[in-house]
Amino acid sequence: MGDPEPAKRERRFALSSLTAKIGAVGATIATLVGLLFVFVPSLQPTVRHCGETASGDISQIRVEQGTFADYLSLSDRPTREKIDGIWVPRQKSELRTRGNILLYKATIEGFRNEPVELRWSLLTAKDDALIGKPRSTLTYTSPRCSLDQIGSPIWIPGSKSTGNKKLYAEILLYDASDKLPNKRLVESGRSPAFVGAAPGL
Repeated sequence: MGDPEPAKRERRFALSSLTAKIGAVGATIATLVGLLFVFVPSLQPTVRHCGETASGDISQIRVEQGTFADYLSLSDRPTREKIDGIWVPRQKSELRTRGNILLYKATIEGFRNEPVELRWSLLTAKDDALIGKPRSTLTYTSPRCSLDQIGSPIWIPGSKSTGNKKLYAEILLYDASDKLPNKRLVESGRSPAFVGAAPGL
């Protein structure tokens, strides 16, 4: 069989030449980028693993007075309770009981398959004295690395020791991984001063 027509040979040569030029340009760019990363390491992209980005945030902390029924409503919980597998209405006196409701927004990121714990405590506004011990309100394990919002309103019953006194409420977020010798404080936040609810209806 004879040679291809001259026009076809020229087109093939042109395409082959163009492909070679594109490859050469690509190699040159790759070389320049590599040299740039050598001389300016901060520009080099990094792959960060989930645990390396673990962080948390606590915001919008405030305390309001209300009834136990208000607390259940804010928590999206029913006014009934389950006893021996049967849902029964709560006593009206219980629903009318007054107390304080601790509200907040807590988010975590980078804690996939690692537990975190939320605790809360009360302090006197006068001298920052801790009232009792911090109480655990939630232990949670997130299934994702991405941002996850956790927690729900906390009911603070009225008591004689805190009633009609100026207080602070504090929320503490801990990394509760069993890989750590002790739980690590990730973030904390404090409410503005509020007046503690007196016991009773």
